[in-house]
Amino acid sequence: MRSLLFGVVSFGAMIAAFVMPAVSAAPKTDPVDLVRTVAVDLTEAVKAAPGAPREAAMRSVLQREFDLPYIASATMGTHWNEASLDQQARILAAVETTEARSYAQRLGTYPGATITVGTATVGANGSWIVASSLNLPSGQSVRLAWEVHVAPQGLRVADVKVEGVSLFTTKRTAYDSYIRSHGGTVEPLVQVLEAHASR
Repeated sequence: MRSLLFGVVSFGAMIAAFVMPAVSAAPKTDPVDLVRTVAVDLTEAVKAAPGAPREAAMRSVLQREFDLPYIASATMGTHWNEASLDQQARILAAVETTEARSYAQRLGTYPGATITVGTATVGANGSWIVASSLNLPSGQSVRLAWEVHVAPQGLRVADVKVEGVSLFTTKRTAYDSYIRSHGGTVEPLVQVLEAHASR
């Protein structure tokens, strides 16, 4: 089960290094601009020294451009409201750490690939879906769809689908299964998430 919990490839780490240069300073008033900005910012962050400096740079990008509180709650599903405020804070901290590490470690895994950012369409609940494609040197193209919504701080990335599959939904299914198989309480999962983040 632990391999299922943490085997999902971090979506940004797979794609951010391949976006052709865009205007990193573009104002975040358009979802397409946000996606381009995120990709450029992540590409800049990977230039930091490997290890803690790079992870810190990645964490800064995630905190600026992603709706991490929403992501943490979305991956927990209905169990988020079952968690105490302390548990929610611990989950959020673990999500930030593990995502930042995944971005730092996996950027550059697919050298020579590019990404084409398309247009935005209106999604559910006032969100937008920004279509894009990852173009591998082999000629294979992978469909990506970024969900962007309005957070309290403005436009933020809320999810990404790879070939139609939401990676956060995949994690939510794994987390739900783990909770149900460990007494139906949130604490065992929180401890596993923290242990993974501390590695």
